[in-house]
Amino acid sequence: MTDGNRKQQNVSLWRRGGAPTAAGPQDFGCYGPDSIAWKLLSHSVVPAMTVQVTALLQFTHAGMSANMIDHDPLFEAGRKGRARPDMFVNRHRRTFGVVVPAILGDQATAGRICTHLRHVHRNMQGVIPRTDTPYDAAGPELVLFGHVTLMHAALMSYERAGYHGLRPPSRLTDAERDRFWAEVVPFAVMMGANEADVPRSAAEVEAFYESCEADYYNFDLMLRESLRSVGDALRPSRWRHPVAALTVTSLTLSHFLALGIIPPPARRHAGIPAGLDPVIDVLFHASRPAYAVLGIPAVGDALVSWMVGPDSTDLIANARRLMEVGAQDTERCAA
Repeated sequence: MTDGNRKQQNVSLWRRGGAPTAAGPQDFGCYGPDSIAWKLLSHSVVPAMTVQVTALLQFTHAGMSANMIDHDPLFEAGRKGRARPDMFVNRHRRTFGVVVPAILGDQATAGRICTHLRHVHRNMQGVIPRTDTPYDAAGPELVLFGHVTLMHAALMSYERAGYHGLRPPSRLTDAERDRFWAEVVPFAVMMGANEADVPRSAAEVEAFYESCEADYYNFDLMLRESLRSVGDALRPSRWRHPVAALTVTSLTLSHFLALGIIPPPARRHAGIPAGLDPVIDVLFHASRPAYAVLGIPAVGDALVSWMVGPDSTDLIANARRLMEVGAQDTERCAA
């Protein structure tokens, strides 16, 4: 395979409908360099950990887990004994890498990505196991749940693990949190959520989770399918690609680290007793130096490039440049 073909193959893992166009002064997309959304997505820890945290928030939801069990190719392959390490790894990498252009690209790019994702989800319907309750991946209810959990995962990853040099992570101010939730409303609407239902503040997000409380069940089914797929991908016969197999193991372990990022109520949904919270918190704090390493450009940028691909890596670099220019302009005005 030539270098050009290899690069194209790598790009195709994430690219949907052509190369994205970076946001810029003529079209900052839905957000822009002054947004909290850009601040979060431009930090290395967010692309590195958001998928793991999102999984922990979503796998315990009956409708979301039913959709993944029924329609995700990885779970289907696991049931047939055909799961491969690269399937698991690539599924993980493209989950967030496909979304980044919708946040850091121009408006046309955002619209194209959301249209593609709606098209993918349009035929994902079924009935939640053990019930007669239907689910619809393209329906406004599951779209809204997916939006809130994805954005919440990005926010929590930044607040809990986003080092800035030697400065440890810190919580955004209440005003910044509310601003973030208001900023990302357009993404939810473009994905198919009802605009009137989309939370616009941290308080509304909390109320949304409370409204979903009855929807957390059947986690045992999701856990069984997940373990089956991972176990099948890691069978000795699959170790012909040792790097991919080791990567599956590392990604699986990173989900356990992510338990320290999610809040206690989310742990309860996964059946983790409150008595284990102190243990989880101690282990998470012990692992935090590993997150600090992501603040080293050579390390963090390399991981981001591997995780979300060359297109999103370029978009993140572009966003950082625009944010830096904006900060310099603000300083000049203040002077």
